[in-house]
Amino acid sequence: MLSQEETSKLKIGLEIHVQLTNLKTKLFCPCPSDYRGKKPNENVCPICLGLPGTLPQVNSKAIESAIAVCLAFKAKVQPYVAFSRKNYFYPDMNKNYQITQYDKAGGATIGIGGHVTISMDGERREIPFRRIQLEEDPGRLVHVEKGSVRKTYIDYNRAGIALVEVVTEPVMHQPKEARLVLEKIQTTLEHLGVLDPSFEGSMRCDANVSYAGGARIEIKNINSFREVEQALRFEELRLAYLPKLESNVTKRWGEKEGVTATSREKETEEDYRYFPEPDIPPILVDEKLVERIRRHLPELPDERLERFIRAYKLPEKLASILVMEKPVADFFEEALQFSNDPKEVAYWLTNEVVRRWRECDVDCRKSKFKPRNLAKLVNMVKEGALTPRMAKSVLWDVVLTGEDVEEYIERKGISIIRDPNMFKQVILKVLEEKPNLRENASKNERIIDFICGEVQKKLDGRADPIILRNEVKKLVEEED
Repeated sequence: MLSQEETSKLKIGLEIHVQLTNLKTKLFCPCPSDYRGKKPNENVCPICLGLPGTLPQVNSKAIESAIAVCLAFKAKVQPYVAFSRKNYFYPDMNKNYQITQYDKAGGATIGIGGHVTISMDGERREIPFRRIQLEEDPGRLVHVEKGSVRKTYIDYNRAGIALVEVVTEPVMHQPKEARLVLEKIQTTLEHLGVLDPSFEGSMRCDANVSYAGGARIEIKNINSFREVEQALRFEELRLAYLPKLESNVTKRWGEKEGVTATSREKETEEDYRYFPEPDIPPILVDEKLVERIRRHLPELPDERLERFIRAYKLPEKLASILVMEKPVADFFEEALQFSNDPKEVAYWLTNEVVRRWRECDVDCRKSKFKPRNLAKLVNMVKEGALTPRMAKSVLWDVVLTGEDVEEYIERKGISIIRDPNMFKQVILKVLEEKPNLRENASKNERIIDFICGEVQKKLDGRADPIILRNEVKKLVEEED
């Protein structure tokens, strides 16, 4: 574990690539943006393949979406949009160059500055952005292994998909900060309506890290936010305790091995030989367009968080958990149409339903379990028709099947036990199994709670908690 002084020497910056999944076509051609699930290399045309004699045509909706992204993060929208060529050869770059944006030598990106606010260890912190730019996605390499033979195929279906790249300043000092920034950017763009994170590969990240002013390491091939944090933790320890690298390098993250491995020396900007894209003249950005987009921005996560705290009287931590994933926040608000207890709905959703989704790898956007069902369950617990333990057991099944809560309870014959006579033998059995409880129960209320818990276990959580507690206290006093 690094000390606070050592941690402060670590500098982390992120390059976040986000597909604009709200678009119907690619950035510079009419090919559909829905390339997933198609046969390799069938979602292409002469333009996105870069064949001689073709000219790119800029998708105006991509410009508008990128402007919305800039406004969402308080970045300054530039008065004109200019594209540049980034020249390099990789197998997945079919044209041998990428049409992107460049912020030097007279170039311009669509947005400058901006920031995202995260909450870490109870404190809020602004992470500033360097720039926001619009560019095209490259193709995709598909690695196939058969025994000792490994082959790599190239699928250009993704080539030309519109990307927004968000580049942060290298001001983060802990791997956890990087993960929180990625999560906040994702939920902001999902609330904005330009990103559907359920699409595979729709949001990717390269992480840059250096230690004590040394060489910069760029980590690629990171597939999830959790792995970004793990890769940075590995580099944090390696940079602090092993000999420093003399030059900037690019590394890949090995998920299975849990380590980074050097791929090559990192290219410099000069290596890419940027120059203005000759086939796309600069595009003037009308201020009226920017203001129209600003007026139509939807409610974003920070605003939604404040509303949840103010309108529903939720604790900030609980509200933050809800807002972190837009579908969860939407589920919560829809459930409130059938229940007037926001705190209980939020508790059951975040602690039980979401946990069940994650344990079973269920995408909440596609869940069969509906908000009205959660509201029914919360209302039944509140009315005393179910104990909390019974409700958890019911949820365990219906969250996956989507069956109506009331129908499930009726079909299973689940009912709460309120007859004190049914408790007596079970309570006496618990006291007989653990004789020391009898003596201590009258002196310590927690022992009463423990006995109630043991009885509930034997009755599958079906005992009315108030009646059960009264009966336990009565029998303990009789024993005394």
